[in-house]
This record gives sequence, structure tokens and C-alpha cells, in this order.
Amino acid sequence: MLIDLAREHGMAAVAQRWLAPMLHPAHVDDPGIMSPLLAMVERMSFDTLSGQIKALLERPDAGEHLRTIQCPVLIGVGREDAWSSLAQHQVMAQQVPHARLVIFERCGHMAPFEAPEAVNAALRVWLQD
Repeated sequence: MLIDLAREHGMAAVAQRWLAPMLHPAHVDDPGIMSPLLAMVERMSFDTLSGQIKALLERPDAGEHLRTIQCPVLIGVGREDAWSSLAQHQVMAQQVPHARLVIFERCGHMAPFEAPEAVNAALRVWLQD
């Protein structure tokens, strides 16, 4: 569907349709958040979009490998992430031996744009530990 939209109407149409559901509802009308995201998607080529979607649809399930990770892992998720849910991240955090889960409030899938200070703070704490 996104591929057809991009082919027929261009990346600006994809950006308009694709981004809003990725964000917490409070951020959809915030130009400080939306403008850089829209620009990022609009710069993307059709081939890049096609490749991303293909990679997502065809990627193997790596769940069985999570228990073998031996380094510290920070898993961050927006509480209202509709694309990759809090529950999915909780399962990953339980499976990775040295994982730390950080939940970003009032965020969807784009926490680094929606709450950059909170994301940076979580990264600083994690890197210092």
C-alpha cells in the first residue's frame, strides 16, 4: 500500500500518511516534531522505501538469539508506540540477560523526536553505568 502510494503520489504523500500513526497524538500537530520527520521521509527515495519495507517483511525472527546477548543492552520504547508495542519490548527485555528497559511517556514510535531530552538522559545514564 505504501509502495503504491509512493509510486503514484510521491514521498510527500507517504510522509503525510505514514508518520501521524507513528506519533503520540499530542505530537501530530507539533511542527517542531513533524517538520523534520516529514523532511526526512520526503528525502527518501522510492528505492529506499521499497528496500526498507522488503527488509521488514522478510527479516528473520531473531527472538531465539536474544538470550545469547552478553553485553549490556538499552531497550527504549514509547509507551504509545503502535508500530512496535510496549509488550514486545518488555518481552525482549526479559529475554536479553543484561537489558534495561526504558519507557518514554507521551511517545509513539519516534521517541528521539518526541522526547529528545528524555532519550538523551536515558542514554547518558545507561552509558555511565
